[in-house]
Amino acid sequence: MSSIECNSNNDSYARIDLCELKPVGRGVKEMSVIVKLFDKPISNASFGLEFRRRGYFTQPIYKYVVDACLFLRNKKRNPLANAFYDFLQLANKSNMNHTCPYNHDLIVDRFRVDKNLKFNLPIEKGDYTVEVFLHTYNVLRGTFNANLEIRN
Repeated sequence: MSSIECNSNNDSYARIDLCELKPVGRGVKEMSVIVKLFDKPISNASFGLEFRRRGYFTQPIYKYVVDACLFLRNKKRNPLANAFYDFLQLANKSNMNHTCPYNHDLIVDRFRVDKNLKFNLPIEKGDYTVEVFLHTYNVLRGTFNANLEIRN
């Protein structure tokens, strides 16, 4: 992962307190994100994801929208969303590992990016962009963009 960018679409609803990709060793980085929520609890949430080759103005390789509350009740219902959930290690590295409602801020804590990180979908080598769109109550609340390099 070479960069990350986090944006809140409404600072009175949610504020990005931390959005960093920090080098911690040779070829090793850690990503941390803290989103401060001001309107809790959240009982209706969804996320959209677009995965595309960087520098190409083509259709995304993967593009979908998932009801986060339903997905977290049964991750096996959506294998593609589950692959990204497992890739980002959200069960272990975040507090977004339970079903709705969310009565707390959203945290991703020191997600480690190194050569051992594996993505379990067939993707060829290259540079990619992942865009995540977070919605609550059908309103876009924030976007997260990450650039990554797949070399294995």
